[in-house]
Amino acid sequence: MPNEVATDARDVVAIAGRTRAGKTTLAEGLAERTGWPWASFSNYIKAEAERLGLPRTRRSLQDLGATMIEQLGFQSFVKGMLDQSNLGPADGPFIVEGVRHNGTLSALREVLDPVAPRLIFLAVSDQERNRRLAAEGVSATEGAAWERHSTELEVVDGLARKADLLIDADMPADSVLNSALNWLGLD
Repeated sequence: MPNEVATDARDVVAIAGRTRAGKTTLAEGLAERTGWPWASFSNYIKAEAERLGLPRTRRSLQDLGATMIEQLGFQSFVKGMLDQSNLGPADGPFIVEGVRHNGTLSALREVLDPVAPRLIFLAVSDQERNRRLAAEGVSATEGAAWERHSTELEVVDGLARKADLLIDADMPADSVLNSALNWLGLD
């Protein structure tokens, strides 16, 4: 059962959710509280954008991520992100932030085999997401456009159903973190 989780030295926790759900905040909090390193798909894409001299706008990064997956395939995309972070199956426990596709989750599980990453999905309501966007000066219309990009289409429907733990991300960040720590048996 998902609520009966025992951590061991090889644990890998993957985090998924819509834009502004709090994925990075949770990854940083888990890393701080556990001492575990963390890897980030968005940081991997941002580093590649910098290497290529591309702008770091949301749209540009989404397009680059889609292009990288198309050119590399999911397995090489996942391996590249893990390599950038110097992490692999024998390096657990660690955290992977920013899973956006069913194919990415499948590839992550294949690459890390025999370690089976557990997926935490942060479910944020439209109202809370729009509040967070507005606090950053982003309109709800622009945020909705982000979610229509191919990199976002599988997040809610596909990944939420595959999650080992769903957390209500409308809660304050410390409550989200405590929910994850409790589930991992690390509170």
